[in-house]
Amino acid sequence: QEHVAAAPVVVVVCADPARSGRRYGDRGQLYSIQDAASATTCLLLAAFDMGLSGCWTGAFDELMVREILSLPRRLVPTAIVPIGWPAERPAPPPGRDMTEALHWIEG
Repeated sequence: QEHVAAAPVVVVVCADPARSGRRYGDRGQLYSIQDAASATTCLLLAAFDMGLSGCWTGAFDELMVREILSLPRRLVPTAIVPIGWPAERPAPPPGRDMTEALHWIEG
């Protein structure tokens, strides 16, 4: 993808399901993915705080990434984050009414 190839820095965030599984059993795989997602969010926020820009890229060829980075089999690449100086500062998207995202249970 062009935005990845053009970035001066690219971070590949990986999950380690086996490591999490040793501690949390069957739920470890889920937790490792959640941990990787949380780390990706923190990375993007830290980049923004430094005046940089990044893009969470989840659509990529996993086998190609594994080969290029010589990743151990236990690691699962979950996100590619190109980071660089932004070419523009677009306006934030319009906010969403929270009633669309929440479900209240009366009781």
